[in-house]
Amino acid sequence: MRHVVFLIIFLILPSIGWSAARLPQRVVDSEYVIGNPKAEATIYEYGALTCHVCLDFYLNVLPKLLQDKDFAGKIRIVIRPFPFSKLDVDGARIVLYSKDPHGLTKKLYETHEEWLKAPDQLEAIKKVAEKFGMSRDDIEASLQDKHLENAMLARRLIFKSDAAPIFKVGSSILPGLPHFEPFALVLKAFLDYRLQGHPEKEFDALKEFERLAKEREKKEREQEKTNDKK
Repeated sequence: MRHVVFLIIFLILPSIGWSAARLPQRVVDSEYVIGNPKAEATIYEYGALTCHVCLDFYLNVLPKLLQDKDFAGKIRIVIRPFPFSKLDVDGARIVLYSKDPHGLTKKLYETHEEWLKAPDQLEAIKKVAEKFGMSRDDIEASLQDKHLENAMLARRLIFKSDAAPIFKVGSSILPGLPHFEPFALVLKAFLDYRLQGHPEKEFDALKEFERLAKEREKKEREQEKTNDKK
């Protein structure tokens, strides 16, 4: 573990200059926040722009979480780029230099097939960003930011996964894309846990997820038995 930490420091520190103090916090941290920044409960999503399952989460599950009465204003969602390719790295750098990273990410997922099929994929992403309001100078500046690249690649050393998205809830890592309903049940339990004053790191989301899955299976079996008797 000490070797991993040393490697992360080795990768990140040399690339941070005095200019970092003038950069937005989302660029310095290589992440951005959706929802209430002061909410009691925080979940982390690790995803990539070229990932179709990440797209599904961002466009179909995330909006429901943000609008659901149980979670609106009560959760903080931290989006952390988790690249699988150079294109993912470059796209994420452009996103983090945008004044509205959430909006630009949404736009890139909405135009996913267009820029993925373009002869020059990066140029196609740049054009989406320009239409979204970014200047070409800001786009090109983002692509020169080695700090962002190194910070994102360092995450791959910590989470040795070839799949995305990955969710960190409490002390647990939840791989893959849960459907909204079971995911919402886990988050509801997590939110209740936090509102009771318990620390995030002590909540075992994976154990809760497994418990809910078993409970759901039990109800389905009972329902099947009931239907068979009719």
